[in-house]
Amino acid sequence: MVSLIWGLFFLFVFLLGTYLMITYPIAKKYNSTIYLDIGLGGFLMAVTLLYVTFAYVIPLYDEEDGSKPCGSKSPQAICYGLDRETCQEAWNSFDAVCDEEVRPIREKRPSALLYPMTYKCHARKLDKITFYNRRKTNIPFCQEYFKKIED
Repeated sequence: MVSLIWGLFFLFVFLLGTYLMITYPIAKKYNSTIYLDIGLGGFLMAVTLLYVTFAYVIPLYDEEDGSKPCGSKSPQAICYGLDRETCQEAWNSFDAVCDEEVRPIREKRPSALLYPMTYKCHARKLDKITFYNRRKTNIPFCQEYFKKIED
């Protein structure tokens, strides 16, 4: 509902910008040049195009979600036969266990990059409980992934 209201608002802004650029009402009323109408109309149209770009176009091409664990382009989605919700719930269930596993390293070296170790911990735990859901084990990408998490 809210996006519909914003969409209608920016449609109105776009049409107002078009009206200013075509009919020059400010220039006619104040007997000035048409450049104020053209500039203001162009600005309103540009604001509307920015809204459309950020609200509708960029989310279509957003690849960030695909690279997250259990995302559409992640090894979990490619190499296991799990739906996204199940995979995500299983992945998140290991947060506390993996944090405990990484805690000694964090205490010794607080500036260490811990995400790779945490990711590997999550991947091992997920593989342990979903071992029989593996699929596409003959694909080199999945073979490399399984070998990396088993080391």
